[in-house]
Amino acid sequence: MLIAIPAFYLLASVIGALIPGTIETGAGKTTPGDTRQIYLLTSPLHADIAIPVDEDVLNRFGFLAQSGIEIDHPGLQYLVFGWGSREFYTTAGSYSDITVSATIKAITGDRSVMHVVPSGKIGKSDNSIAINVGSAGFSKLLVFLRRSFINDDSGAPIWLEGESHGYGDVFYQGVGDFNIFKPCNVWTGKALKIAGIQAGSWTPTTYGLKSALSIHQN
Repeated sequence: MLIAIPAFYLLASVIGALIPGTIETGAGKTTPGDTRQIYLLTSPLHADIAIPVDEDVLNRFGFLAQSGIEIDHPGLQYLVFGWGSREFYTTAGSYSDITVSATIKAITGDRSVMHVVPSGKIGKSDNSIAINVGSAGFSKLLVFLRRSFINDDSGAPIWLEGESHGYGDVFYQGVGDFNIFKPCNVWTGKALKIAGIQAGSWTPTTYGLKSALSIHQN
C-alpha cells in the first residue's frame, strides 16, 4: 500500500503534464520581434525561472538591494526566481543537506519562501530551457513574481536575513503554503501559464514540467 502511494502520485503527475492547463487570457499573444527569452532552470527536484533584467525589472525588484544583491552590477543579466518550502528550501543547499525532518515538513505542509539568485549569462543545456514569451505575457509574469513575496505593513517584501546557500542568493517570505499537492514545480508551472506558456494542468515534478513543455510547445 505504501509503495502504491508514490506510484499513484507519479502517475498523476504524468497525466497532469499531458492535460493542458489554463493559460492567462491575452498572455500568449505575440507579434514578430515582440518576445522576451526567459529560462527554465531545472534540477531533479526543483525548477526556477530566470528573467532577463532591464530597467523595468530592476525597478520592480529594486528592493533586492537591501539583501545585498547588486542590482546595478554591470555583469547582472538575469534574476532567477524560485518558490518552495521554507524549512526544506533554506536548509538544503545540496542533496547532502536534505534532512528527514525538513522533508516531512515539506510533505505535510510548510510556510513558503521566495528564493532569488543574481546571474550572468545563461546558456541552453539539458537543465536550462530557453522559452520565448510575448511582451504581454512577460509583464504578467513579472506581476505574478512580485506578488509571490509577502509584504510588511509598509509594502516592502520581508527579507529572511541570514538565510542563504552561500552563493549570493537570498530568501524572502513567500505567499501561500507549500505541501505535497502544491510543491515548487506547481508554482513554476503556474508562472509559465500566466506568461502564456502551456505547462500542463498539474506539474509537481520537474520531469512532468519538462514533459509538458515538450508536449504542448511542439
